[in-house]
Amino acid sequence: MLILARLKARAFGRLPVRLSLRNIGIVVAFWTFLGTYSAVQAHVAFTLAGKKNSWGNAFFSELTYCYTACLLTPLVVAIARRFPIERAHWLRNLFIHLAIMPVFSAVVKFIYDVVFSPPNSYLRQGFTFTKMLWSIVNYSDFGAILYGLTVALYYTLEYWQRYQRESLRAAQLQTQLAQAQVQTLKMQLHPHFLFNTLHSISALIQEDPESAETMIARLSDLLRRALDQSATQEIPLRDELDFLNLYLEIERTRFEERLKVDYDIDPAALDALVPNMILQPLVENAIRHGIADRTENGRISISARKRANDLLLKVEDNGSGIPARAVLSLKEGVGLTSTRGRLERLYGSGQRLQLEAPSAGGLIARIVLPFVAAGEWSHAQN
Repeated sequence: MLILARLKARAFGRLPVRLSLRNIGIVVAFWTFLGTYSAVQAHVAFTLAGKKNSWGNAFFSELTYCYTACLLTPLVVAIARRFPIERAHWLRNLFIHLAIMPVFSAVVKFIYDVVFSPPNSYLRQGFTFTKMLWSIVNYSDFGAILYGLTVALYYTLEYWQRYQRESLRAAQLQTQLAQAQVQTLKMQLHPHFLFNTLHSISALIQEDPESAETMIARLSDLLRRALDQSATQEIPLRDELDFLNLYLEIERTRFEERLKVDYDIDPAALDALVPNMILQPLVENAIRHGIADRTENGRISISARKRANDLLLKVEDNGSGIPARAVLSLKEGVGLTSTRGRLERLYGSGQRLQLEAPSAGGLIARIVLPFVAAGEWSHAQN
C-alpha cells in the first residue's frame, strides 16, 4: 500500500540524541520532578523525626541540588555517548559508569555547597576537609542515583528516536517496494496492450491497408501519450478518458459501425485521481468478449460517478455475455490481473474490482476507488 508514502529516505546507524528545545524541556522537567519528589520526601522524613524543615526550605534545598546536577547533564550525556551500554563492550562500559558515579556525586555536592552554602553547610560551621568529605559521602548514594537516572534518561531518548527513525525507514522501504510492484504490474500491461493492438492492425493490413495505416498513426499517438505518463501512477479522470478515447479510435477503425461508445460521466468526477491506464483493460475485455463476435450494434457504456467519498467507474457491454463460471477465468487474464494488483497495492482494502455477467447478456466491470481530487493528497505520490 502506498498510503505510507510522504517519507524521506536516509541511511542511519546509531544516532545521538539531538539538542532541541523539546529535549531540553524533557531534561528540565526530569530534574524538576526529581527535585520535587526529593523535597516532599525530605519534608516528610524531617517531620516524622520531630525536626523542623519547612516546605520552602525543603523545596529550595532539593530543587537547587537537582538543578546543580542538571547543569552537568551535557557532561553525563557525553560520557553515556562515549561509553554506550550496548552489546559491544557493555560490561566494561557498565563498570566505567559505576566508577564515574561517585565522582559525579562529589562534584555536584561540592558545587552545591560552594554556590548555595546552606545554613548547615560545613562552609558556615568551620571548614575542615573532614567535614567536606563527610558531606560528600552522605550525599553519595543520592548523587549516584541521579547519575544513573540521567544515563537512563539519555538512553531512553536515544532509543526512542532511533526507533522512530527506523520505523520511518521501514515505512519508506515498504512504500518503495509497493511502488516497484505497481510499476512492474503496469509494465506487464503495456506490452500486453501493445501486442493486442498490433494484432488488430495486422488483421487489417491485407483487407484494408488504408485503415491499417490510420491505426498505426493513432497507435503512435497513443504510445507517445503512454510514454509521457509512464512515471505517473495516478492521473485525473479527464486525462484517463482522453487516453481511452485514443485507444477507442483505433478500435473504431477496426470495427467501424459495429462499435458504439456511450459516455455517462459525472462532471464532479472529472478531477478525481485514478490509476493511469485503469479503464483500458476493462474496455479491451468488453470488446474482445462482448463486441468482437457481433455483426452489428455493438455498444460499450462507460460511466463515472462520485458517491460520498468514493469514485465509481463502470464499463458495460451489450455482448452475448459469458457463463458465470467463465468470469473467474476472465479475472485471471493478464490485463485484469495487473489491474487488480495495481488497485490492491495503491489503495489496499479501500478499492473493489468486480465483474458481473447478467443473465440478460453482456458483461459489467465495476471499480470503486477512494475519491481524491487532483491537487489533493494522492496515494501514489512520494
